Amino acid sequence: MATEILRPNAEGDLSQLYVFPSDGIHWDKVADETPDEDATYVHRYGGGTGTNFDSYNLPSSSISEADVITNVRVYGRFRRIAQAP
Repeated sequence: MATEILRPNAEGDLSQLYVFPSDGIHWDKVADETPDEDATYVHRYGGGTGTNFDSYNLPSSSISEADVITNVRVYGRFRRIAQAP
C-alpha cells in the first residue's frame, strides 16, 4: 500500500492565529517534516473566550483517479500553557 504525506504549502482562507516568529506567514509554522519544537508556531494569544482559526492549503495529491484511498490520518502537535488565575 502506497503512502503519501501532504503538508501545508500555502495560506488558506483563514489566518486568525498569531505566529512566531511574527513574519506574517502562517502555513510554514506548521509544515515541519521534523518538529522544531518551539522555534516556529501558531497560537491564540491571551485569555478570553473567542475562537480563532487558521486554514492551510495542501499540494495536489499524486494518487491517480483509478486508485482507491482507504485510509486518511491527520496528525497534530499541540501545547497548552496554563495561565495564572
